[in-house]
Amino acid sequence: MLIAVIVLVFAWWPTDIYFYEISLVGWLMFGSLFIWLLLTIIYVRWMESIEDETLDEKDEKENDIA
Repeated sequence: MLIAVIVLVFAWWPTDIYFYEISLVGWLMFGSLFIWLLLTIIYVRWMESIEDETLDEKDEKENDIA
């Protein structure tokens, strides 16, 4: 994902196209911030769910032993 954004930014940079007096590269970088935020939230939720599952399994094993 990161490599795709980098390639797109550097391919787009020399064109110097403006939208509302801001370069399209600037818009792309601004928009990619929200993509990274979304990916971060998804990753954190995913890791928390994995951590909860492993803690639940560990608790079950401790209860079986006791």
